[in-house]
Amino acid sequence: MTDNMGMKAITEKYGIGEAAVKAVEAGSDLILINGDDTKEVYHSLLDATSDESYFKKVNKSVKKILALKKKYGLLNFDNIMPNKYQAMRKCKNKQHKKIARRAFINSITIIQDSNNNIPFSDDIENLFIVGMREVSSISQAFRQELNGITIVSARLGEHGPKDDPVFYDDKEFAPIDGELGRAQKLSKKADITIILTYSVSKLQKGQRKLIKQIEKNNTPLIVISLGLPYDIKHVSDS
Repeated sequence: MTDNMGMKAITEKYGIGEAAVKAVEAGSDLILINGDDTKEVYHSLLDATSDESYFKKVNKSVKKILALKKKYGLLNFDNIMPNKYQAMRKCKNKQHKKIARRAFINSITIIQDSNNNIPFSDDIENLFIVGMREVSSISQAFRQELNGITIVSARLGEHGPKDDPVFYDDKEFAPIDGELGRAQKLSKKADITIILTYSVSKLQKGQRKLIKQIEKNNTPLIVISLGLPYDIKHVSDS
């Protein structure tokens, strides 16, 4: 199976349709693409199957995929799309939550920690968590793990609750200058600040400004990317 064929490194050199054809030719059985690219990739692969050897390669991949689906009972559509209420009952049990938590913890990777902020030192008393999304759930997880530490959290952007200590702009999913100043003040009062970033391509300008603003405090800072790992490009080495 390929990674997303719509990545810039691929699309700049090949068209996404051509890249998909080459991926199958190289041995891939499944092509991962964005929904918007489905039509182009479909027609490119269909055209390529006019070549008999390529058709046989695609047919072999299809048989392999169908065999695996049959093995795991996925050819029955009811198994793939269960009743949503049954799915909620099955997936919200303690066992599933325990597995999800373990997967989350094991997936965390420390890319850089030159100031040795992790693990927290024993003298940490105040923690400030700020970001665009998942602030509430992540703050709650920290409260469960860190007894005796005061945690203040602020979710920025238009989806932030009105009772957050930092105000938000209802026009865009991004912090604005007023929020940045308030976030910086709250950060100064904390022994350590955690910024939660999120991006699906390039980190949004407002979030980059948030990092730079809080870095000016010269206080311990941890940036956790909830999207792509490339957000580290916007964090200083110091």
